[in-house]
Amino acid sequence: ATLRALGRADDALAAFVRATEVGPTYALAWQNLGIERHMREEWRAAASALERAVRLDRTAVQAWVVLADACARLGENAAATAASDAATALLSDSALR
Repeated sequence: ATLRALGRADDALAAFVRATEVGPTYALAWQNLGIERHMREEWRAAASALERAVRLDRTAVQAWVVLADACARLGENAAATAASDAATALLSDSALR
């Protein structure tokens, strides 16, 4: 079970922050941090972490999807559309393989 599922959301956040400190070029660490921030409705912090994740791994579909939602909630419609388009393109590419 995850820390969040065990009711330890603050510990989960701390673990994700630490993971980005230990592995600043590890896209999944930034993705997980962004998703945790998104779940807390910390839209700006979520978007920042997710932007870092997709810069590190342009194929991170889940990061693109959650980034699109965070940007939309921030009223950043152009960024939301761009992130959604990136996710859609990746999903379309994988469906064609």
